[in-house]
Amino acid sequence: MIKKNLINHNWDILRNKISDEKQKNLTVLPVTKTVGIEEIKELISLGFNRFAENRLDLAMPKIEALRSLNIKWDFIGNIQSRKVSTIVENFELIHSVSNLKTAKNINKAASSINKVQEILLQINIAEEPQKSGFTIEEITDQFQSISILEHIQVNGLMAMAPLTSDTSKIKSVFAKLKKMLTEFQSMTNDNFKELSMGMSNDYLCAIEEGSTILRIGTAFFKEQE
Repeated sequence: MIKKNLINHNWDILRNKISDEKQKNLTVLPVTKTVGIEEIKELISLGFNRFAENRLDLAMPKIEALRSLNIKWDFIGNIQSRKVSTIVENFELIHSVSNLKTAKNINKAASSINKVQEILLQINIAEEPQKSGFTIEEITDQFQSISILEHIQVNGLMAMAPLTSDTSKIKSVFAKLKKMLTEFQSMTNDNFKELSMGMSNDYLCAIEEGSTILRIGTAFFKEQE
């Protein structure tokens, strides 16, 4: 178990690096995939009520154990067709919708329980072959087909920057995603405003380029230099 004072200390570091003005329009989303229930409870004591997981099999025991608490869960991992129904039943926002087939599967599962599922569309903005996500061409062609699905609410876009120390490259990728969000806003509803971009290694770049959701794991749970 990670020491409580480490989580508290790391949250202080994060807050000090993010200006008060930026914090107003920003959700810091703890990614709890590597930690257990006690660490999540410590984050709850610090005021967090929303957490992200990337594997359903590891997430469900935590969700069940904490179901009596007023917290929400985001799904940020690969979406397998056979697990779509369980994801829809248990997660408030799905960040990682990376193709039209998955969007349709989510719509069908949400329809069966009379739910409108909030999603983000994952864009492979850096065009990396090893990463999931819509290409720019695919999302341009398919955006309207997704946005008209009755049991889906598209809240915005998600992307991951390339793993590099070149901040100009990282910022360029995030800026492209922001531009895409702006271009699509005229085609959709007022809820389409979220940019899920920025993780523990690049969140400051993401903030500069307009991120609204930071997915933070390591920076909460590891010793910081």
